[in-house]
Amino acid sequence: MYKGVIFDMDGVLIDSEQFYLIRRLDFFKEIRVKPGTQDINDFIGQSSDNIWKLLVPNNKSKREQIKEIYEKDYVPKNEIDYVKYSRHNLNILFKKLYVNNIKIGIASASAAHNIENMLNETKIKKYIDFYISGEDCSKNKPDPEIYELSAKRIQLDKNEIVVIEDSVHGIESAKKAGLNVIAIKPSGYNINQSQADYIVEDIHDILEYILK
Repeated sequence: MYKGVIFDMDGVLIDSEQFYLIRRLDFFKEIRVKPGTQDINDFIGQSSDNIWKLLVPNNKSKREQIKEIYEKDYVPKNEIDYVKYSRHNLNILFKKLYVNNIKIGIASASAAHNIENMLNETKIKKYIDFYISGEDCSKNKPDPEIYELSAKRIQLDKNEIVVIEDSVHGIESAKKAGLNVIAIKPSGYNINQSQADYIVEDIHDILEYILK
């Protein structure tokens, strides 16, 4: 039985990767600029900065100008509905972990305000011990920094912690930090999750490994 669980957010708690891809591509179509890539696999597990380097490569000033328009004008009019895109019965899952005295953390490349919005909208904040955002780290996944910080925050031995991830970079980051990983299989696209210790179809299946 594990004593602590660290969740990634996008692609794990929130089935959001395709929503974000479509929103970005619609924006680029609207401003009549061709993005550097349209492959969802290029974006999964990446920080915001890296995503924008992929979208607008080799032109920093143009990238910053487009990013500012996107974040200030486009995103507020096209916000993600975290409840709609959350995994089914997420509240029940977190309550089961909580009543079994499992410590819960979130380690996400997303900005802190996005994590806060997700926690508040899905009403799981009361079960969370901590979260670490991409803003708290100097390096991005697959560097192990975010999971090394999380392991310190959760205050357990590494063999007592399991990470819930989906992306290649996220799984690699957790494994480099010396942590076991359960990967959630994505819907609608494929990811190489072979580095994970376990792979499950449904997020609720993680309980079989955590509580046994």
